[in-house]
Amino acid sequence: MKTKFINGTSSEITLKEANSGIQRFLFKLGRRDGPSTSSYTMELDTNATYREYHLFVIPSCSAGSIIVSSDHLVDHKVITITEIESGVFAWKGTPRKYEAVTKKADQSEQACSSSEGQAGASSKLPRWVSRGISFLMS
Repeated sequence: MKTKFINGTSSEITLKEANSGIQRFLFKLGRRDGPSTSSYTMELDTNATYREYHLFVIPSCSAGSIIVSSDHLVDHKVITITEIESGVFAWKGTPRKYEAVTKKADQSEQACSSSEGQAGASSKLPRWVSRGISFLMS
């Protein structure tokens, strides 16, 4: 599953993955109007649970960080980092569209119920066969 990070600020941002208090560097996003790239598409391992993703403003990594959980990445296809006011950062997510998945599930559910109805109708035995079976069982 892929999630795209977009830096909409005038600062460089570093993304680190954290698990059990250990952090590892993933990538650096350039400024919105800078020479380096300001977006990055990350491949998320959906089996990797209990992960947090910390976005740090460069160079002051110790100042506030923005935390995004693995659940947020599953729910959002794009995460845009914005600067609310000077030195205050937040993120805004674009939700994934689940309508297509839900629609497919509804269609397959309807197909299953209609095939069950057909199977039930075709499994009815003629009266003479059912009488013969009940005669043999008695």
